[in-house]
Amino acid sequence: MLVTNVKPKEEYLIEKIDGGNKIKKFLKKFGIEEGKKIKIIATKSKCGSEGPLLIKTNEKNIVIGRGWAEKIYVETKEKICPLSRLNMGEKGRIRTIMGSRTFNKRIARLGISEGMEVLVDNFPDVSFVLKINGKKDKITLDAGEASKILIEKNGEKMQLTQLQKNQEAKVHELIAGTNLLNRFKEMGIEKGKKIKIINKKDYEKEKMEGSYFLVKVNGDLVTLSQKLAEKIHVK
Repeated sequence: MLVTNVKPKEEYLIEKIDGGNKIKKFLKKFGIEEGKKIKIIATKSKCGSEGPLLIKTNEKNIVIGRGWAEKIYVETKEKICPLSRLNMGEKGRIRTIMGSRTFNKRIARLGISEGMEVLVDNFPDVSFVLKINGKKDKITLDAGEASKILIEKNGEKMQLTQLQKNQEAKVHELIAGTNLLNRFKEMGIEKGKKIKIINKKDYEKEKMEGSYFLVKVNGDLVTLSQKLAEKIHVK
């Protein structure tokens, strides 16, 4: 059976891990591998509205969407969990980053790397109303989308989310996935184009689905997303 279907407070033997060598290698970093014992401590449903995160490092502030934060695992004195599960004001050290080489390159472009100490805060979940190259048409992006547009202003490179209302900058780089890159292209958002924030307004958030699973392996507490928990077979 899967970790997602077991009873809390009981110990099980990890029988099989799906997802190929990549997933196995990732989970092994936390001591989760076939033949090891695992104890399910608790499950917690995602609920309510959860917007992007503001990650504070020694050098700068970085806005990151919850989807990306799910793939970044951090370690505190008490636990190991996705970055998205840290409480506001809580500090942690980035232990490992899950994802493809392309994803890791995108994360690196934001200045995020393994071993880095970070502090988590909320970022106002607003939408950004934009104009491209001075055209009349207005474009609206949520904060997660805007965070994937790197701009250059007065010789300084930053995320679009740092640009203030009525300020203009040049698009330096787009670090989104294929689907969002295609959307950007359709909107006319491309490298070298001028982009201006016309307005910022509250964004209507959607309810997230799924659960998190707090497990204990080799004495360590590890929080698994539902996607990862669904790949672990136990008996």
